[in-house]
Amino acid sequence: MRHGKILIGLLSLVALCILVRFSLQFIPSLTIDEVVLFVDDNMGIPYKCKEEFRNLYHTPLFGFDKYALIQKLEREGVVGQVKIKRILPSKIRVDITLQKAEAVLVAVDQNQIKKEYLVYDGKLYDLCEEDWDIYQQKVVKIQVPLSYALIIREYGLDDSFRSVLGMVYSLSGNSSLITMVKYDNNSSNSLGKMVLELASLNAQIFVREEVSATRIAQAIEVVKAEQEKASFLETTKRYDLYTTALVRR
Repeated sequence: MRHGKILIGLLSLVALCILVRFSLQFIPSLTIDEVVLFVDDNMGIPYKCKEEFRNLYHTPLFGFDKYALIQKLEREGVVGQVKIKRILPSKIRVDITLQKAEAVLVAVDQNQIKKEYLVYDGKLYDLCEEDWDIYQQKVVKIQVPLSYALIIREYGLDDSFRSVLGMVYSLSGNSSLITMVKYDNNSSNSLGKMVLELASLNAQIFVREEVSATRIAQAIEVVKAEQEKASFLETTKRYDLYTTALVRR
């Protein structure tokens, strides 16, 4: 008998909580009028996140399914984790952790950018045009032919691209002089054709074989030193980088 009363009491409490929770969404004073978004590393706010939370303004604070919204946003390729906190009477705090990308892949067809992808966990993830600048200063961009990008988007990264990625990944965040890494797998070289574009130094480094990130960084310093010594603007300087040498053409 006693256990029955306890069970009835618990059920009544649960029912009361559900009723209170349901009723909260109809209280006029509990209407969202402020949404504060925080993104790790001071990076940009993903477009889809801005859109979703913009639509919540002037709606009931408890009128949306928080967990369903979190799951929806975390399916976006750029988003790693989302935390949402309701703050009475009318505020939402959102903490967004972005994916730790190894690189951004820029797919080009006839010199026009067609698509950008985020590279992590050995795969490519769609990056909408509104989010192209989020990783601008954080990771290296690698430009490839659109046809090649579509292949690795479908079947995953091949060994040669993994080699390229391994060479440039550790440069992320410390490679402000590298405007773009251009890569084309169609080459007699097993590595493929890999070019580091250094626009501010008016130079290009052609990587002729697989080298370490340290070797790339050393080569960039050599090119930078030569640029500082130049007394006038020359035509684009080209270098060939090998494991044991940097040769100016």
